[in-house]
Amino acid sequence: MILAGAAAYLVDGLVLALVAVVLVIVVGLALRTTLVASLLLALFQVTYFVVSWRSSARATLGMRAFKLQIGRIDDGQPITVEAGIVRWFVLTGWTSVLSLVAALGNVTSVLAVLWTLILLVSIGSDRRRQGLHDKLVGTAIVRPVGQSDSAAWATLVLLIAVPVVLAVLAIVALIFLGAQVSNILSTVGQSVGQ
Repeated sequence: MILAGAAAYLVDGLVLALVAVVLVIVVGLALRTTLVASLLLALFQVTYFVVSWRSSARATLGMRAFKLQIGRIDDGQPITVEAGIVRWFVLTGWTSVLSLVAALGNVTSVLAVLWTLILLVSIGSDRRRQGLHDKLVGTAIVRPVGQSDSAAWATLVLLIAVPVVLAVLAIVALIFLGAQVSNILSTVGQSVGQ
């Protein structure tokens, strides 16, 4: 189930990244500031997660893809709005808030990666597979018995392999086409300079 949860988290990350691109382009260009876009993105994130977790499916789009659901650990009922907000904040929200401070950009990224690793260890070492964010609000992720991890494996391989392959292809293309690219850039630079 850890694998399916990680794959679901990455799928949700892609959904949020697409929204972020649109917000930064539309709001950033219209208002000439990314701060408002960042605030709107944080608001969208908390809304996306809390509304998804409280929906009849009790799952985000990523969780639905891997047949995962969230509920209160004591009675299986949907989580409360308050618990959803706290769970989102502990899971990933604090990095969204820190990212609003431009000077903390790189530090926030490093902290987010470290926090993700801490959460993965906390999930993997718990018999109920509750991470720190779940223990704090009394929730658990469940899925049907016998559900295979093959779709999660395929998703993780795709989401990791595709960028790596594209990066390798870009490097190979630059090696073989470096002279032509240099000539094109030089020509463009000369035409702009005139």
